[in-house]
Amino acid sequence: PFTNLGDMHNDEGKIITRMVIAPDGYGYAISNDGNTFIRFSTGKNVKIEQLGTLVDDPDNNGISIHNRCSSYGGDMICDDKGNLYILSARNHVFKVNTSSKIATHLGSIKGLAQNFTVNGAVVDGDGQLLVSSAVDGSNYFVVNPKDWNATPYASNNIFRSSDLANGNYLASK
Repeated sequence: PFTNLGDMHNDEGKIITRMVIAPDGYGYAISNDGNTFIRFSTGKNVKIEQLGTLVDDPDNNGISIHNRCSSYGGDMICDDKGNLYILSARNHVFKVNTSSKIATHLGSIKGLAQNFTVNGAVVDGDGQLLVSSAVDGSNYFVVNPKDWNATPYASNNIFRSSDLANGNYLASK
């Protein structure tokens, strides 16, 4: 009922894999294939709005938000201006303007372990991103959003995990 997409059996493109609550108090959800973009309220009077399909920025150099090989899965964070950032399972980063629905490819995360897939992401207290993998449980990584370089996160407790969340937003400056 949330997506109005009906049966999702054997259609991974329809599955909602990225969700975030933005500074405007609304939640946003995006399907794997980027064809379902939803905004929802979280208060007593729940409202679910189908916003349509994400649109590739013409400057993406052929890397599409709709491409299964580069852009499915992952997690999503938000900046303090309400822009969404999709970190795909294949470690690509897209910035989504919620008004225009344009998805701009910002690059790939560099420095991750070979088998690491980004499946969870949060903004830490220093304005960096902490990312986790549901596939590679060897380490978490801290990602610098200025250059998308990753460095291992020092911890003795690493769990394969996805769909992380906290109350921090990425600073837009």
